[in-house]
Amino acid sequence: MTTTNRISELANREYKWGFVTPIESETVPPGLNEEIIRVISAKKGEPEFMLEWRLKAYRHWLTMREPRWAKVHYPTIDYQSIIYYSAPRTKSVCPCDARHRARISGSATRCAASTPARPCAALAWRLPRMRSTALRRCRVAATMRA
Repeated sequence: MTTTNRISELANREYKWGFVTPIESETVPPGLNEEIIRVISAKKGEPEFMLEWRLKAYRHWLTMREPRWAKVHYPTIDYQSIIYYSAPRTKSVCPCDARHRARISGSATRCAASTPARPCAALAWRLPRMRSTALRRCRVAATMRA
């Protein structure tokens, strides 16, 4: 049995150890085109300038040829069979969860269920980072004034 056949046999056999973590995920259809790029950008909550930059890069990529390397032989890549976005489904924490995940402006609004003493769970993970960033900015501004 050749090495290639052995690797193929090992890769294609059924997993027998029993460790499985089923995760629900949001996945876009396979393939790459402008519509897929727009969907991915919308899912990530990217600003308009980022979408335009990605579309410009995609249009440039369409004009390029795949390089042919000396003494390297591999099958051509089928870019239309690749799934370019897959992420675990998120549970909605509060009614304003979509606003918290937008990440466009960097400042999040509070939901009606939150109070200054107890922010909603969708924002809580950002608080330590937001506080440390604000503290660094204050320190930098203080040293610049001195």
